[in-house]
Amino acid sequence: MKNIFFAALMLAAASVFGQGLTGNPTDVRVKKQAKKVLVYPEKGYEGDTLIRVTYADKKARDNDPAYFLNGKLISQSLFNSMSVTTIESVSVVKKDTVVNGKVYDGQIKVESKSDYTPNVVSLAFIKENVVKLKDGPSIFMIDDHLVKEDYEECLLDKNYILSITVHKLKNEKEGLDVNVVKILTKTKENIEKVNQIRIRGVQNMNELESEI
Repeated sequence: MKNIFFAALMLAAASVFGQGLTGNPTDVRVKKQAKKVLVYPEKGYEGDTLIRVTYADKKARDNDPAYFLNGKLISQSLFNSMSVTTIESVSVVKKDTVVNGKVYDGQIKVESKSDYTPNVVSLAFIKENVVKLKDGPSIFMIDDHLVKEDYEECLLDKNYILSITVHKLKNEKEGLDVNVVKILTKTKENIEKVNQIRIRGVQNMNELESEI
């Protein structure tokens, strides 16, 4: 009798724990691996999709290349903020380079056009003198890329900054009070997006006026 009761109990437990999700996407299992967490729904969930969560480890990556503008070492951020119309030529050297004791994975050499003179500013300068954020920590994003460099060393060409937007991120529960500074450079894609937003804004305003 005890054996029959035990068998029935095991079958009931298997039935409960073997069921799939009932439409609640928050019911997930977390499988931990080295420096990576895989989160995925139980079997049976409609639209079952593997959600991969990866914790980026800068040290695990290869070293960044060294960027040179007219023979002078510059930051990658300055290179990224340059307009293509100011560049005469770009060449790549595939060999390790050591500059000031730092190892770089190759070189990217940029020669600018003769009439180009960059107006270089650092993120530290922008923080203190442009957006004037002197209190609290600040996070910078350039074209939706999180800046991990020292703000003194992260340089931009001021002539090719399209816009700067400051958001205040406050969350008392998490103890957060952070300035988020988003910088857009004058890439073709960014300019097109801004123009589309302006056009939609004008259209919406015209529609509103016509209704009035």
